[in-house]
Amino acid sequence: MVLALSMATVSPPAVAKKSKSQSESEVTESATKPVRSVGLATIFENFATNTWVNRSVALPDVGMNTAVMMGGAQTLRDIYLPVPANVPLLDAVIQFNASYMRADQGRTTLLLSLDNAAVAARGITLERGDASQVIAVPSTPQPSGFVRFGVAWNTVIALNAADSICTDTRSMGNLLRIEPTSRLTYRFDAAAVRDLSTAWTAMPQAPVILVSGKSLAPDAYDSAWRIGLTLERVGKRPSIVAMPAVGQEVDTSRLSVPEGLRRISSFAALSQGGKRVLSSTAEVGAWIALNQISVSHVDVVVTDRNLVSSVQAGLNALESQIKAEAPDAAASFTQWRTQRLDSITSPTAAGEIRLSVSSGGATVVVASDAGVKLAEVFDTQWRKVAASTAMVVKAADMPSGEANAVSLSALGAAPGSFDVIGYGEWIAKFDIGAGILKGRRPSDLVMDLSAAPSTWGTVPVASVFLNEVLLASKQMEATGKRERLTAVIPSYALGARNVIRVSFVRQLLSDRCRENPGAFPAAVLASSHVVLGGETGDDDFTGMSSRLSQGGDVLVPNAYLADAPNSLSRLIRLSAATDVSPTKAKFIAVGGEAQAKPTAPFLAMDIAFPSEKRKVLVDKGHLVLADDADRKLLDISGLTRIGAASVEHVDGKPGVVYHTVAEDVGRYDKPFQLMNGNFAVIGQEGLVAQFDSRSSLDRRLFEELREPWFKRYFWWAIPVVAIALFLTLLYSASRFRRRSGK
Repeated sequence: MVLALSMATVSPPAVAKKSKSQSESEVTESATKPVRSVGLATIFENFATNTWVNRSVALPDVGMNTAVMMGGAQTLRDIYLPVPANVPLLDAVIQFNASYMRADQGRTTLLLSLDNAAVAARGITLERGDASQVIAVPSTPQPSGFVRFGVAWNTVIALNAADSICTDTRSMGNLLRIEPTSRLTYRFDAAAVRDLSTAWTAMPQAPVILVSGKSLAPDAYDSAWRIGLTLERVGKRPSIVAMPAVGQEVDTSRLSVPEGLRRISSFAALSQGGKRVLSSTAEVGAWIALNQISVSHVDVVVTDRNLVSSVQAGLNALESQIKAEAPDAAASFTQWRTQRLDSITSPTAAGEIRLSVSSGGATVVVASDAGVKLAEVFDTQWRKVAASTAMVVKAADMPSGEANAVSLSALGAAPGSFDVIGYGEWIAKFDIGAGILKGRRPSDLVMDLSAAPSTWGTVPVASVFLNEVLLASKQMEATGKRERLTAVIPSYALGARNVIRVSFVRQLLSDRCRENPGAFPAAVLASSHVVLGGETGDDDFTGMSSRLSQGGDVLVPNAYLADAPNSLSRLIRLSAATDVSPTKAKFIAVGGEAQAKPTAPFLAMDIAFPSEKRKVLVDKGHLVLADDADRKLLDISGLTRIGAASVEHVDGKPGVVYHTVAEDVGRYDKPFQLMNGNFAVIGQEGLVAQFDSRSSLDRRLFEELREPWFKRYFWWAIPVVAIALFLTLLYSASRFRRRSGK
């Protein structure tokens, strides 16, 4: 949080002119005195009492990376902007950046709403122009953790009065462009975050996880990985920051140092910006303090003995420096440290997770052995149960069962009703690695729908899509009763992350415009569900996602533990891309010359398996990919900043093997997704390329789509059987007559 501090400027009193020797002696004497702490004590007092946090959420933070176009049938759009749940907001505004063009003229209206309540409406008359405006957001707490921002863009083309039949009045040339720079900005009081559940929702889109150093013990590394993966699975982009030591370089470009703090030499040293090597333990303490009051606030701390000792040593040295350089501010600094800093990094009990509120916001403090327990709570339905400032988790698991179907509600979807005039859609998302699927492949999608009849007699057409692949469609009867639409899910449409979309299209125009079109309700019912087939056995990324979601081994070399900030970013991204379970996976650090032997489906990071025949070989920028017949598909050298992932078998166990192709790969700062295929090239900007090296891929897909033989020949089998029965009856009747005539 950036703190703006103003200090009154006092004009110096007039003094008599002094001799040169007298002035030089006073300068020498003043150099030996402590620096005057004018206003410095007030700064520390403000840090101790000020817990306000500034936050900004732009559209790219919620997955809208490019401009959104609205027009034609696409006239409604809801944007969900995350905010801390049940926490009042202050000075909350939405900067809506948009422009428009009107090629078809007509009557055009822009309507903006918040949580389904209209807040702004504007008639558009010009041919093109700016539609940007600022929308004030009420301070009312949001129990859902989201502000629902609605945009409606409606156009009706003016018709000639001589037209005697209905004409489609929608416009394809009147368009609204919503810019990705649109954003929600607000403030909230971190003191209002009173439990861990709320603190989880209050984390920014890019939370910072602090670990004790560049090199970590296995338990601390394991916890940091599980925490980062849990955050990644809810749409966050966590980054790992190591506690620095004297002689190490830190990036101070994001640190905000108030002017008054620069009177202290350690704070002044970190106010220059850019990269800096820490020269003293007091500078380490200043780095800790600044990270809790600036925009690089630490959101999660993984504590171990090394972290506790480093923090206490740094803050002790800083406190001693303040006593020497600004003694009047020492008491205020000690009070700030006691209230806001010591609670973050004080020792934790085994398995403890606790909440700490500092000057920069809320921080979740996790013991080095409690990472799996945090994941068990915050990666499951038990997240809202964490209504406490400190807790020790003994068990938190999902219910088990052998059902062959899973409701969409259990997967996180929200069935409900909505009004449809011309077009409406319902969207739900689910991961193939969701624990409730138990590692089984979704085989069928069953959608229970209903729609009310329209007054002019037209009926809607319902269509079901999976990852934008049309699975089934039907013309509904629209009687208000349940209608079932069942669709088979082909393997090529299924991914690690899946989006179900149900669209309702209703004819807008009635017979010769005798009635005005109106909105009529349609609904996706709670009985909609996914039918489960057998276990996903495909040796591709989708199949591995299903396996790894139920557990498995995560293998990393000891070199990863010695370079935690960089290696953790790669491990978190690969784990999220392959749906590794943060609660059920087994973490294994492979050291020395020990050969790793996975005991279950696995994810291996830069592990050599010399006893197995590899499809992918890497060596200092040289990448070789072979198919099942050992034919080289790719052989390139001189590559930089990339890694490669492939699906392999080791000791009969399937797994995803990742290799760093070039040593300068660094961190993976952007999330990516691995879907169908068994080979991928990954760079710092995300997924570079992905394909399947199996020569039988096309045949496998075609066999899946091919109908059974009895269905293919059913159309001519019926008449053949009927003719055969008829001839049999004639023959039987003829024999009966001959016997009767004897």
